[in-house]
Amino acid sequence: MCFTDPYKIEYVHLSANPALDAEFWTLYYVEMSRGNRSLKYFILHFV
Repeated sequence: MCFTDPYKIEYVHLSANPALDAEFWTLYYVEMSRGNRSLKYFILHFV
């Protein structure tokens, strides 16, 4: 993982649950692989 990714930094500050964090990043990378470019909306929806 890239720890300098601003989405990662923002999300880590919001999440205190490692299990939820892992689930989020699994979905995040699935969406990335599909070419989803609206990551900000994806993150807001998930959180």
